Amino acid sequence: MKGVSTNRDASLIFYDQQIADYLAQVFEYDWDRLATAKPTPPRARVARDDEPTPKGFRRVPFSAVFDD
Repeated sequence: MKGVSTNRDASLIFYDQQIADYLAQVFEYDWDRLATAKPTPPRARVARDDEPTPKGFRRVPFSAVFDD
């Protein structure tokens, strides 16, 4: 049937060609750019002096992590 598209994320059927085309473009954009994105590496977290060290972590001097 012309003008019918399935939005796989929400399992909806649209009978309007413009809506179907728009959502297809959104899906393709997400798929091409966001689905292949690589996670950012974890960043160092600076703890306050009075904060306890969480279990499984260890304290290191600021200079051991950062150049400044």
